[in-house]
Amino acid sequence: FNTSPNGRFIMQVTRTGLRMYDVASRQSWSLVDGSALGLRNLNWSPRGDMIAYVRAGDGGSGSYVWAMPVDAATGRARGPAQRVTTGQGNVPSLSFDGRWIAFARIDSGEARCLAIVPATGGPERVLARFCDNIESIYWSTDDRTIYVGLVGLAPPPDLPSIVKIRVDGGAQQVIRSRNYEWIAGMTADRRHLVLVPVKSRVAAGDRATVIDTAGREVGHVPLPVGDMVQYDGVLGDSALVWVAWRDHTMLEMRPVAGGRARRLPLIGESDDVPLWSPDGTRIAFQVRGGG
Repeated sequence: FNTSPNGRFIMQVTRTGLRMYDVASRQSWSLVDGSALGLRNLNWSPRGDMIAYVRAGDGGSGSYVWAMPVDAATGRARGPAQRVTTGQGNVPSLSFDGRWIAFARIDSGEARCLAIVPATGGPERVLARFCDNIESIYWSTDDRTIYVGLVGLAPPPDLPSIVKIRVDGGAQQVIRSRNYEWIAGMTADRRHLVLVPVKSRVAAGDRATVIDTAGREVGHVPLPVGDMVQYDGVLGDSALVWVAWRDHTMLEMRPVAGGRARRLPLIGESDDVPLWSPDGTRIAFQVRGGG
């Protein structure tokens, strides 16, 4: 999932490809066809007129950054999608003016290089190399600075940190180091980053932390208690958006030859992904609850 800057549209990865959903009309339509396993890392341009995403290469292997122009008012495609990276990469992030895409270039099987490429494709330029994995990328409003969320790769995974990088010279500055939190998003004016605890279930007393671009804490925000699947960014300068489970699925058995269905007792909040044992006497299934 990824919400447009104006909050009107949501990009969704489905089993059949990438779809656009209009929040107001509750209508959806296909943008990109392809396997869900090969589509990920969705990103909107700040103006809402272009999207970037990652899809697998030929034969379903590798991962490459693609871009597609869209109409900011209708959410419809304005032109065909095109692959913009020659090498593998992920975590694409469109610049404020929409001319560049920053991404995590894959080096030796891990995304450890921060690189930029024109949004229409072209030469790639590496800005920085890291020993840690790149988890998130955000541009400043003047497109001269990039903020990168990193997480350690060494077992056990090191705690995340945030690095500020100049595009012109690649100078690096760590503005927040080794705190147990993710970057949930950046405000529209690019003056503040919103950080959240690294956990799948928000507990009573958990808070988001707001920092400025120098790493100074400027405020805290209480978070609603409950399950969280992923944070989806910040709308404008005031709303934090995230995805949570609200469905409750149950398992049913029905004879192939016909007849009434029998629903199995619910365990946890939702039960799904059933699989018969080889002898047909038992069922293994996934139980979801409490994150």
